[in-house]
Amino acid sequence: QAPVHCGFRTCYPDFLWRDFGLVGECDGAGKYEGKRAAVAEREREQELKDLDYAVVRWQALEIMLRPTVVVARVRRELIKLGWQPPASI
Repeated sequence: QAPVHCGFRTCYPDFLWRDFGLVGECDGAGKYEGKRAAVAEREREQELKDLDYAVVRWQALEIMLRPTVVVARVRRELIKLGWQPPASI
């Protein structure tokens, strides 16, 4: 969880590909206990987007049961942001 300075506070996204301006967030039920937690997460995501970060999300269960789907999602976002995958991948 690398720090990203978001205005008046520091955000700590779950994953950060700083060179490509991509933030990855793993969501799970325990992360959003109470309405305020969900609202705070949306506010944080907007702050990151205001700093021109792209945000890609996945569910905790999804990464455990369908990791190739999540990897493909992250890969697509990185390519959109200029990453050029090696020919062997």
